[in-house]
Amino acid sequence: MAVLESISTEYRKKAIEKHEKDKLLCKKGNYKIGKDTIILNMGFATHCPSAARGLCKIVNKCYALKAEKMYKAVLPYRERQADQWRRLPVCVYIEKLKRMIEKSKKGKHPIKYVRFNESGDFYDQSCVLKLDLIARALKGLAKVYTYTARRDLRIAGVCDNLNIVTSGFDLFGFTRFLPVKKASGSRPLCPADCTVCGMCKSRYNLRANQSMIIEVIIH
Repeated sequence: MAVLESISTEYRKKAIEKHEKDKLLCKKGNYKIGKDTIILNMGFATHCPSAARGLCKIVNKCYALKAEKMYKAVLPYRERQADQWRRLPVCVYIEKLKRMIEKSKKGKHPIKYVRFNESGDFYDQSCVLKLDLIARALKGLAKVYTYTARRDLRIAGVCDNLNIVTSGFDLFGFTRFLPVKKASGSRPLCPADCTVCGMCKSRYNLRANQSMIIEVIIH
């Protein structure tokens, strides 16, 4: 939390006031994700940094990219989300998320999870740091999780309130998605329904030399 603590109270106050009218571009979970989850994106699939670097192994099966091609409103919305991610300081993101989570406690579906990157991926190392700071600030309020194919970035060392599910590579202490055409029967299988499963949502008590592989059937 040293980075957050180094941000002066005056700066935080001015930043939050400056962006007071900025509504956080996110959506609450659907029938598949669950209404206890809010979803935000750092970017969009059309210009996915993992695909551009040849790191994503399932570009031709990308559901996020299909949605951006099929529905006219999807890509412009995600482009606005990408702009907001780059533009808003981390302290503003934290303040807005905390307000949303606290407000949700008064409703039928309090927010328990914050999911990043339904589309796109980390642009660079600064995005990993920014998300880690958000997750640290939300510890005790909501668990944070995301997905990445960016094997070229440093991920180990993020806080235990942030689960980063890897794709295409193993990282000890984290969960890995393994795309398959048919379940092997020897590994956990993604049920494609987050309302009945929590494998992606939080870190497991994996030892330093362990990772958990979850098979996901790709059609």
